[in-house]
Amino acid sequence: MKILALLAAILLPVSLVRADITIVQNVKQEGGSKGVDINMTIKVKDQKARIDVNPDISTIVDLSSGDSLSLFHSRKAAMRLPGAAIKAMQAKVQQEQGELKADLPKATGRKETINGFACEEYETTVDGRKVELWLTKDAPDAQKALSQLSALSGNGDPISSFIEKNQLAGFPVRTVVDTPMGKVTTTVVTVKPGEIDATQFTIPSEYKEVQAPAMPGVGK
Repeated sequence: MKILALLAAILLPVSLVRADITIVQNVKQEGGSKGVDINMTIKVKDQKARIDVNPDISTIVDLSSGDSLSLFHSRKAAMRLPGAAIKAMQAKVQQEQGELKADLPKATGRKETINGFACEEYETTVDGRKVELWLTKDAPDAQKALSQLSALSGNGDPISSFIEKNQLAGFPVRTVVDTPMGKVTTTVVTVKPGEIDATQFTIPSEYKEVQAPAMPGVGK
């Protein structure tokens, strides 16, 4: 669960911004029986974020309440999950397994331009695993993503938390994490401001709502 929480923190560096913005990320996992190489699109409008990881599933998150809405496109189904229930589940997991421990990030002095973003590298260790962060100051709107999503993710979001706590200037364009499953590299491909249709954050009329499964241990 700790690894999943860490990956979730890496995959979701978005939050409330003044203008509509679309962020495309690439995620690669090396090692293991099967590698992973996927693109993920994150759209932010007002206080809503939409995450498309694959063609079949989209997740819409209310950035103020934490409420989640999943759209299953092949089934034309929608499922809601209250933010309070998600927070309760996070609290239970954190209580049972403890917080991820992160060392203070240190600047390496290395610089690189990644997909047009001028970046500086920082290194740290999270729960005993090496993490490399390449931060840019060229994406101020995307940088605003960190604070509110960090609040939604709770203590399960160590990367956003220590970027904020250590007042590191910049948005993570590339994050590299060594895990037992192999090295996972998340890279921002594009950050594009521009009007996004509000219907991207609502349930299509032809979709049917289905009940969310009970979360083990929540509400007990």
